[in-house]
Amino acid sequence: MAGDRTPTQIRRPNGRQPIVMDGILLNESMAAAYVSGSYRVHALRDPDNPESDHHRVSMTLDL
Repeated sequence: MAGDRTPTQIRRPNGRQPIVMDGILLNESMAAAYVSGSYRVHALRDPDNPESDHHRVSMTLDL
């Protein structure tokens, strides 16, 4: 998760390139519950009509 450089902000009509802007911060106990490999940057559901200028990010915790 820490080294993932997948852009989380989408390309803008003004030409701004996608960048890595969003992430998830965990304290020590939650970091221990992180399921390795579960961090994901989701594709837009409708790229022609995005609901946000950021991609959704998620991960799984084993609680």
